[in-house]
Amino acid sequence: MSDDEEWKSSFVQGDDAALTAAIKAREAECDPLLRRGPSADPVKALALSLADPPYATRTAAVKDAATELVCKCMASASDIDAAIGTLSLEQCDVLMKYIYRGCARAQFWRRPASRARPRRAPPPALTALS
Repeated sequence: MSDDEEWKSSFVQGDDAALTAAIKAREAECDPLLRRGPSADPVKALALSLADPPYATRTAAVKDAATELVCKCMASASDIDAAIGTLSLEQCDVLMKYIYRGCARAQFWRRPASRARPRRAPPPALTALS
């Protein structure tokens, strides 16, 4: 048996319901930190969202829920460089895994309507071509 086959056969699927419940609990902790006001702390929310990644599942819906939470926390940080600077190396490693997963799925990176950039009209030369 090759190393790859041995690794695949040693994987133990976790309880998706428990993993989903843990993600929802983290989301409930992060939501107040993402709202505007005196208790807003998107840096802390980002760190919380990175806790306990769902490594024990192959279910895409569970991993997508965790990725969506991390992306929401990243999108709410006004200074992402400073936020990443506060993370440990292990948290940065986990964050990179979420970023790679998020890059594969563009829907995670939608901006909230309140932070959307206004669209500019195309130059007149381009509109004449269509």
